[in-house]
Amino acid sequence: MNNSQQSFWPDKARLVISISMQFETGAQPERGSGSPFPPLDPKYPDLPVQKWYDYGFKEGIPRLLDLWDRVGVKVTSHMVGQAVEKHPELAKEIVDRGHEASGHGQTWEPQYSMTPEQERAGYQASIDTIKMVTGIRPVGFNRISGCVAHLIPWIFSKTWDSSTTLMTLAGMSNLP
Repeated sequence: MNNSQQSFWPDKARLVISISMQFETGAQPERGSGSPFPPLDPKYPDLPVQKWYDYGFKEGIPRLLDLWDRVGVKVTSHMVGQAVEKHPELAKEIVDRGHEASGHGQTWEPQYSMTPEQERAGYQASIDTIKMVTGIRPVGFNRISGCVAHLIPWIFSKTWDSSTTLMTLAGMSNLP
């Protein structure tokens, strides 16, 4: 079979849909995190936003997990390390149900405010937290505020495991 006849995706799939589920709740800052609510006067606690984020781990993710089970879909869950620390049983349940854990930073702090060393330490903390709580090493990374290009090779070398992902099929197994 020549290269033009080889299928890029398993089982010669012609359409691939990637579904991801963000696991961020609990890592958001007390004020200033995005929400559908207008900002409150700083002298009052921002309960509407706090409760909106609480809904994510109490109802949103559990309902989505049940939906994915019913339809037989496995997703990638991008997990913020602090959210995993605050809700370890939910992070473990995501992995126990067969979904893929992906790193999503340790905090919501944007990388543009970090030195390369701080950014690298944050990625490593995220990887370590997810592995400690779920028992598996994250298989990818999706940073909250975008990715600083100088760390991309380091991130891939620490997170991607080409033996368990489609990176080998995509010709990406020899990333640094």
